[in-house]
Amino acid sequence: MTTPAGRAAVTLHRGSYGGLAAAHAALRNWFSQNGETMGVWSQEIYGDWHEDENKLETTIAYALA
Repeated sequence: MTTPAGRAAVTLHRGSYGGLAAAHAALRNWFSQNGETMGVWSQEIYGDWHEDENKLETTIAYALA
């Protein structure tokens, strides 16, 4: 797997996958509040699986234009 080059806004979500929408919304809010523009790609990178949802980690990244 090759990751895109360039700058990105990144957050780490800890918890159930049901909370990912809020993490994406927080990043979109960051773009808006900081006068940044989203680029052409985004990624969700899932950490190791855990039975305990509180231990799940998902990294979310959006390119900066």
